[in-house]
Amino acid sequence: MLNRPSDWHSWIAIINWKASDAEIEKFVDLSSAEAPAPLEEPMKPLMSAINKDAKTIDDLKTPCEQTLHQMVDDDYKWELATYKKKVAAIAALRSYILSTVSRPHRVYIRNKNTPWLMLKALKLRFAPTKRAYELELVQQYRELQKGPRGQELEAWIMKYDNICTRMESAGVPEIQGDGAIFDFLRTIKAVDPSYATCHEIFLCEDLRNNKPVPSLFEWIADFRNHCRLREIMQRPSTLSASPGDDNKRQNKRFMDEALRLW
Repeated sequence: MLNRPSDWHSWIAIINWKASDAEIEKFVDLSSAEAPAPLEEPMKPLMSAINKDAKTIDDLKTPCEQTLHQMVDDDYKWELATYKKKVAAIAALRSYILSTVSRPHRVYIRNKNTPWLMLKALKLRFAPTKRAYELELVQQYRELQKGPRGQELEAWIMKYDNICTRMESAGVPEIQGDGAIFDFLRTIKAVDPSYATCHEIFLCEDLRNNKPVPSLFEWIADFRNHCRLREIMQRPSTLSASPGDDNKRQNKRFMDEALRLW
């Protein structure tokens, strides 16, 4: 739902995806200063284009003329079907835009009868400047670096992954290079100090030896999977076990994790 400037980028991305899927990209291309020309319905070819004296199909006597007519007619049917498909897609996109703009802001698109005009009017009111968008992303990034703070860990990781992905797409410098990986490891240290410390050591070692290191998003994915595995392993067993068995399982778990990290 488009309700505030912070909604713009994710909202317009969906619009562009829908337009691309329906092959009507030029009707939402806001980089163009001029509105796109409306679709024109293809004209049914005349018989006279094949034989100047022909008025109906029966006037086409030779096999060559009849074959040519069939080819031209097939092309026309394809063009007409494509035209109708795009007309329907444009109408559906216009309805989608109207339905996903919050009610108080629909006044901006009143009397706008094409998606391009609607988007142009909405961009004027909602789209932040590139610098403002980058600053907003950095602000959210810094806030997430304070840790989950009462949130579910899985939800916090997803938010962290999401904001980093958006920063990468926007070319924000703070997300570039190895510094972003160290930022992430320092952030999760309060949640899982052993994981963060071990991986920080391994990262420093790889960088010192000029070895390739995983991307930030691979680190995030690995930590997410680690947390899921830890949560499963911490669930109480349905089978009764002696304290000695519990200690054995705990020690095995510790050794398995140590070997994995190693």
